[in-house]
Amino acid sequence: MDLLLILTYSALCIAIFKIFKIPLNKWTVPTAILGGIALISTLLLLMNYNHPYTKFAREYFVTIPITPAVKGLVTEVNVKANMPVKKGDVLFKIDPVPYEAVVQQKLAALKEAEQQVPQLQAAYETAHANYKQAEANVIRTESAYKRYQKGHRDGGQNSPFTELELDNRRQLYFASVAQLDAAKAEELRNRLAYESNIDGVNTKVAGLQAELAKRNTI
Repeated sequence: MDLLLILTYSALCIAIFKIFKIPLNKWTVPTAILGGIALISTLLLLMNYNHPYTKFAREYFVTIPITPAVKGLVTEVNVKANMPVKKGDVLFKIDPVPYEAVVQQKLAALKEAEQQVPQLQAAYETAHANYKQAEANVIRTESAYKRYQKGHRDGGQNSPFTELELDNRRQLYFASVAQLDAAKAEELRNRLAYESNIDGVNTKVAGLQAELAKRNTI
């Protein structure tokens, strides 16, 4: 735009100089140049100031792109060119077989997870019983070890229990304590696995239910 204004003004000045036979001297030429600068600058400032401006813009397309929520092979197109449609109309259909297969896999995994819940409960109860048994074994071996220790200490040289028998009882007691620790850890592991719930539902089951619900809403 500015180049067009400069060329137009230059052509106008040349025409005026030739028509009115204005001499080219140190007064006329600078006056024409300065006048042109002032005139064109004023026009550009007024045009920029009054130029339409908005914070919002609109774009218009000849066609409207439609992007589905999932990817897949389009098996059926239910609309034609320039056909009016309304909300709720089916535009096209995507092959549902891959998604149905995934849903079936999730259903199978969900059933398997639901069946594992009673197994987790049974494993926890078994581990708890083993812990109680190990605890009782510790009490029994500790009592026997202390009885042998007391008899060996009180009897002196006439003790009915030899040093070897006392050491055997001591080792049995230490072994039972180690078994108790292992049984306690196993009970804790099974209890955490069984009691890992979200709103009363096993976490694995809840996760698969959420994935299945997400698949069904697509």
